[in-house]
Amino acid sequence: MQRAWKRIILAAVLVLLSTHMLSATPIPKQERLFINLTSDTEYRAKMAFFLGTKFLEAEEMPVTVFLNVDAVRIALKQTPHPELQVKLKVFLSAGGRVLICPMCLKKVAGASNNDFIKGIQVATVENVTYEMFKNGTRILSY
Repeated sequence: MQRAWKRIILAAVLVLLSTHMLSATPIPKQERLFINLTSDTEYRAKMAFFLGTKFLEAEEMPVTVFLNVDAVRIALKQTPHPELQVKLKVFLSAGGRVLICPMCLKKVAGASNNDFIKGIQVATVENVTYEMFKNGTRILSY
């Protein structure tokens, strides 16, 4: 019963956040969002993909998700998290950019650059630095 209440509260918070965020003053187009996702925990990953997708759908700003640490498992072809991979694919189809940490792939998931789904780019120092530190970037971390 306690778990059901947690899910109801989480759903209410998500609805309130998305409604407030998307109805607030428009964000200047030069702004961008960088979401650092380190976890494959269901509620953290869903929140990251949910917010990223909502910003893309509202044409608020470009969004990049950086999958690192445990989050790399979500992108594996043989993922232990198929429901989260669906959210990842929705984000990609909305126009989101996904970067994946190659070191995390190897160390955390025991995988290589050939083991993740299409549409994802291997992170490099250059592309992560560009996305994180470009003027107007806002960073969220889950």
